[in-house]
Amino acid sequence: MALLNLLLGIALPWAAGALALRAAAGDPPGPGSLLRHLGFGFFLGVAVLSVALRVSDALLGAFSWWAINAVFAGVAAVAGLQLLRASSRGQVRSGASLPPAERWLVLAGLCGIGFHFGFSLVEILAQPVFPWDGWTVWVYRAKAWFHAGHLAPIVSPVSWILSTDPEVYTTPALRYPYLPSLMPLWAALGLGQWHETLVNVPVLACAVAIALGLAGCLRGAGVGRVGAVAAIYLLFSTPIFGAHMSLGGYADIWLAGFAGLGMTGLLLGLLERRRGIVLLGSALLLLGVGVKVEGLAWCLAGALVVALSLLRSRTLLMIGGALVALAVLAWATGMTVIDIPGMGRVGWRRDLLFIPFKGVITLQVHDVGEAYLRNAFLLGSWHLLWAFVLAAGCLLLTRHAPRLARVSGAFFAVFITMQVVIFVFTTEGAWAQDYTAINRMPLQMLPAVLFLATVTLSRALPAGLAPLARPGIRRAVVFGLGSAVLVVGLSVMAWQWRMHGDETLQRLALDAEHLDFVIGGGQLEADTLMVERYQDGIALLSSGRVDLDSSQWRLLRLDLEFDDEIVSLDQAPAFFWRRANQPRQVSRITLDGARVFDLAASEDWYGRIVEFGFFFPENQGAPATIRQASLESLDLGNALALLPVQWTDFELWTQRSAHWLPGGAMRQALPLTGLVIATVLLAGLLAWCFAGRREGVLCLVVMLFIGWLALDLRWGWDRVRQAELSLAQLRHMSVAERMRDGELGVFSSYLERLAEEHFGAPPRRILLVRDPDEHRYFGLRAKYQLLPHSVSVVHELPGPLRMENADFVLFLGDFTDGDPSEIIGEWASRRWKRLGLDDTPARAWRLQLIDEDVQGTLFRIRRAERNR
Repeated sequence: MALLNLLLGIALPWAAGALALRAAAGDPPGPGSLLRHLGFGFFLGVAVLSVALRVSDALLGAFSWWAINAVFAGVAAVAGLQLLRASSRGQVRSGASLPPAERWLVLAGLCGIGFHFGFSLVEILAQPVFPWDGWTVWVYRAKAWFHAGHLAPIVSPVSWILSTDPEVYTTPALRYPYLPSLMPLWAALGLGQWHETLVNVPVLACAVAIALGLAGCLRGAGVGRVGAVAAIYLLFSTPIFGAHMSLGGYADIWLAGFAGLGMTGLLLGLLERRRGIVLLGSALLLLGVGVKVEGLAWCLAGALVVALSLLRSRTLLMIGGALVALAVLAWATGMTVIDIPGMGRVGWRRDLLFIPFKGVITLQVHDVGEAYLRNAFLLGSWHLLWAFVLAAGCLLLTRHAPRLARVSGAFFAVFITMQVVIFVFTTEGAWAQDYTAINRMPLQMLPAVLFLATVTLSRALPAGLAPLARPGIRRAVVFGLGSAVLVVGLSVMAWQWRMHGDETLQRLALDAEHLDFVIGGGQLEADTLMVERYQDGIALLSSGRVDLDSSQWRLLRLDLEFDDEIVSLDQAPAFFWRRANQPRQVSRITLDGARVFDLAASEDWYGRIVEFGFFFPENQGAPATIRQASLESLDLGNALALLPVQWTDFELWTQRSAHWLPGGAMRQALPLTGLVIATVLLAGLLAWCFAGRREGVLCLVVMLFIGWLALDLRWGWDRVRQAELSLAQLRHMSVAERMRDGELGVFSSYLERLAEEHFGAPPRRILLVRDPDEHRYFGLRAKYQLLPHSVSVVHELPGPLRMENADFVLFLGDFTDGDPSEIIGEWASRRWKRLGLDDTPARAWRLQLIDEDVQGTLFRIRRAERNR
């Protein structure tokens, strides 16, 4: 029943928005209108839903799930009846049937779409809230509001410590709009409980709505069904979009729906001279302001696209001149900043830029050219999308399509200029240089980018795919592709020969002579290591003290037999090592069944290695066995063998997955995406020469699709392996166990115990001090896990009087360089020193030790009135 309520809560706003939009549009105006109304209607319904939740909170002080759904049901019923009356007066024409070949292509495209959507569904059902911004801001607020039962205040840390209300919360970002947080809240209200995975189900509906809206716009622009399905396949198979579709918690996919789809509608309206569609697209762009601050920038971008597309060159020059004159006048008079009521300051002063809603940004020059080139053409986030866009742009220059050229030129000019201004000339460039935002901002416009590229390619191929039936064209495609693969393959081999042709193979056998059991036991033979006994669930083989140069040993080669029933990679065997510069830090790579491992793919494989070995969790099946294990240097044979290993290296979901995807190993001698781009461009050029100029465009497009499919096979195989792990978790672990699993769950069991034994049912106010030697996200993750208790993560305790406004102080981590078990039962003075506190009476009588553990120390705060 709870799951049905969840689906009902998604379906009713969607149906109300789509039916109301279709009823307002009147009779279907052309191809794709139904798909367009379904896609755009979802986001209109979501926007109204976000307003309804805030109105319900303002009027009732709570969320009325049934009342809101009843309103949507009524709107859907009225709009549906109006459509039924209208349809009874007219005859709806069905589209012409497709030829058999195109029908098979559409079916293949739908299968590809279903493939990627299915794996995203698995991840949404299996993965608890995962990405960083999800559990620090967007979903954190939703979870806090759900437990509070209303839109509890979210304030700054300073305001939090001044308050005594346990239902006042604090997050790092106070200016973020509400809508992306209201959607998981709405899902939880439908479920009647907070569910760490199912609250992200609305993200899947968002992705489907984007696909429907994009398909409708493409059909409205004259693109055939094959082209529309191909574009949706490109959308769903773009890895960065797939990551946001699979890992709910970020707002970028929602902005891709509002701003990206809104821009798509705007472009369609400009191309087809449809004022109604322009207004609809503009409405979605405006609503995008309620999703992310970047929505305001995309609203400005939409206005600029309209101006550049419709106004004459003379008018644009006059407007530009007036703006320059106004800026000069403002500079001359010193009035470069103005206040806009309700929006904030706008303008500039010295090296500061004032932006409404966003605040102040410092102007600063950044070199992000290399970062853009790597992310667009070498890494795995986009496949060949930007190669498609460049090819479409080149084709547009050779075609007489003035309106399409002007609209496309206006969009891409604004699209590129905006990112140059933001990432090159402001401090936001730091987010581009570390790849944090460099892919997420283009993602927000992905529907519009795909729309223009697909329309351009479709109009460049007036005969569609029909010429492929001619033997000459097929021979040109085969000749071009085969020749390009041969040329590129030989070039790669020649390059590797130049790099490693003079190097000789060095091999260090990892056998009984070099390894011995430290924990557990088994058989150690000449080239076979068999694990038969475990101690506390693990076995450990170590080399003891060694001194190896990591740069000399690049590869780990072995034949591993281990139980396949692995619920998570933390339960898989691993190869570990320690470095001389950090002998206490253990690094490792998971042994996932492959035979060759690139040790340099790990960021920790550098310097002098002082110990290495193998770690085995307890195996319930046959004895774990390693045969013919060795460390090897990089000669020509190993260098060539390493390339496919790097290209197919498994990308487990990490905190960076929502920002960028490497497309295989973190470090690659030759990035696969760049190699495929070079191959398909050479193949397209050869086929163009062989087939002639008329059919050369078709050959180039076919080559690009073949290259895309090649990269998608790698990405698809990665998704299969990820889904296997996720399904294993789904079958064998409860949601709570999944929260404890992996690195992010290090403190989960400890926090659960504290919540049960000390915090109790009413929400408590907790000051959390994180061990500086622990990763920063452990403290922030603990803040999320401790909800509904209100937690503020601080670096040091506030003054005694302000500290009284909290209930507990939790020192997360052991705060010691020694054995963590030694902290239990230590003298109070030593504890104060270890935790960085001065042993003063003011602090001593206010902090009462109530729980001490190797993972943390908990104090209850005594208030002054209790001790008078």
